[in-house]
Amino acid sequence: MNNPLLYSAMVKQSSLDALNKRLLYAWGDNASSQLGDGTTTDRLSPVQVGTSNWSSVSAGSSFTTAIRDDGKLFAWGANSSGQLGDGTTTGRSSPVQIGSSGWSIVSAGSAHSLAIRDDGKLFAWGLNNGGQVGDGTTTTRQSPVQIGTSSWKSVSAGNTFSLAIRDDGKLFAWGLNSDGQLGDGTTTDRLSPVQVGTSSWYMVSTGSGHTLAVRDDGKLFAWGVNDNGELGDGSTTSRYSPVQIGTSNWSSASAGQGHSLAIRNDGKLFAWGINTSGQIGDGTGNRRLSPVQIGTSNWLAVDAGDYHSLAIQEDGVLFAWGANSAGQLGDGTTNVRRSPTQVSTRPCTIASAGPQHSAALFSS
Repeated sequence: MNNPLLYSAMVKQSSLDALNKRLLYAWGDNASSQLGDGTTTDRLSPVQVGTSNWSSVSAGSSFTTAIRDDGKLFAWGANSSGQLGDGTTTGRSSPVQIGSSGWSIVSAGSAHSLAIRDDGKLFAWGLNNGGQVGDGTTTTRQSPVQIGTSSWKSVSAGNTFSLAIRDDGKLFAWGLNSDGQLGDGTTTDRLSPVQVGTSSWYMVSTGSGHTLAVRDDGKLFAWGVNDNGELGDGSTTSRYSPVQIGTSNWSSASAGQGHSLAIRNDGKLFAWGINTSGQIGDGTGNRRLSPVQIGTSNWLAVDAGDYHSLAIQEDGVLFAWGANSAGQLGDGTTNVRRSPTQVSTRPCTIASAGPQHSAALFSS
């Protein structure tokens, strides 16, 4: 859910990086002003947010966070649990700056946020009823608090839990763990980061109750709730520790509400899990317990929302599919799409799917 580098998917280096003017757009549900355009009006097509250039964006549940090109962090939308991090519980209809530090990565969860500063230090804030902030307490935080003293390279904020990869590649998790979503072999909640296995990891993505991660050797693993086959291991059995999914090598993956997306090293896109709204994108409404290939195109990055999906093709074109009741697909309609539908012709470098809204950076 919502990952800073498409997150939670990680964009590969490509010729798109040379297009350095990246404007922020948002669309879909706007009841809490999570689109950041100063209104509460739902948008069926992308609307520009301000005029700044941005480096990353992450859509949470009814709020959004983004990092500007100068490293400044901004947030907007719902704020009842301090998830914006501005020291208040006041909702914001336009971007408000969080602190004065320089930031490199941010991830918005259900009602909490994680961010890595330019110096590698990890901070968290927002709702903390299950220890998802990771500061050893269950006290909700309205401003960023530092988590430990290590240096970190990746984070992903899930529903009520968090995962992060340290600079040395070690994976850590904390928060609610009722379905084994932390991956430490237990169902014990953790108020502080605990290490998951001993492997070295490349990327991680948290969903509502499950987690996907790609190891340094390209192998894909999953754990947590599996009621709808969202783990992709051919079963509906929840897993408390990482289980390998197939034998292929993968470049990125994204965990949603009850479905999962992943890109293989050859650029092919696969999906699995619940499919009632067409969020898998295979043209059906059938649940899939194992990965199924979506189309034949080559893809660069993916992000799974609650019941919709976003993906960027190798040529930079953004596609969306799944539920669309609030216009979260951005195709100008509220029609459900069971196959990938093009959102825009402009090159897209990063896209992030919240529960019912989406945000993306487009090159001008």
